[in-house]
Amino acid sequence: MRRPARPTTLVLQSLAVLLAAGLLLGGCASGGGSDSGSQTSTESSSAAPAKPKGVAPPSGHPMGKIEMKMRPDQVRKIMGEPDSVHAYPGAIWKNFIPFYYGADSGNRVEYGYAGRGRVVFATNRWSGQESVVRVDYDPNEDGQ
Repeated sequence: MRRPARPTTLVLQSLAVLLAAGLLLGGCASGGGSDSGSQTSTESSSAAPAKPKGVAPPSGHPMGKIEMKMRPDQVRKIMGEPDSVHAYPGAIWKNFIPFYYGADSGNRVEYGYAGRGRVVFATNRWSGQESVVRVDYDPNEDGQ
């Protein structure tokens, strides 16, 4: 009499699928992208000046006074009204993590200032509040 096949192959296949899904989601949660690094730096420094992307602004320049986590109204008091405002999804993958409870929604807003550079804000997922995450000093900026 022949024995029925054991369900070990089905169990092994299921475990392989679960392991692959866990590695995939674990890799996404670790944040291998550039936005995760900027987010952790914003959380660790409360009143540090915003790091410029390229060249540091000269001493006495208004962009040198912009600090991390400043709100848009505080930036406008220092810099004045922007020449352009652009909103875009930065790290949209954060919206697809099933159990992502971080505050950063991945959405970004950029204020462009002609001849001075750009200020980049991150949007908080829960409050909708924007705060500075990056300052890009560029004297050749066209403001568009």
